[in-house]
Amino acid sequence: MENDTKDRVDTTAMSADEAHAMLGGNAVISRAAFYQAIKRKEVPSLRLGKRILIPRAAFKAWLQAKTETATAA
Repeated sequence: MENDTKDRVDTTAMSADEAHAMLGGNAVISRAAFYQAIKRKEVPSLRLGKRILIPRAAFKAWLQAKTETATAA
């Protein structure tokens, strides 16, 4: 089986780069700023050694809450 990203199954966690891309990538926030937000615990994440994992459900809920807050302002 080839490791092809288009065949990837929706997993319970994603990498920080995948989450950054889901936000819209550098068009919305720089990669460095996104990693700083993770470091400040503003973005839900788990650290396993050096690897940062973003729980997909928690990230989607966080993003929804941020979107609702932004549209209410």
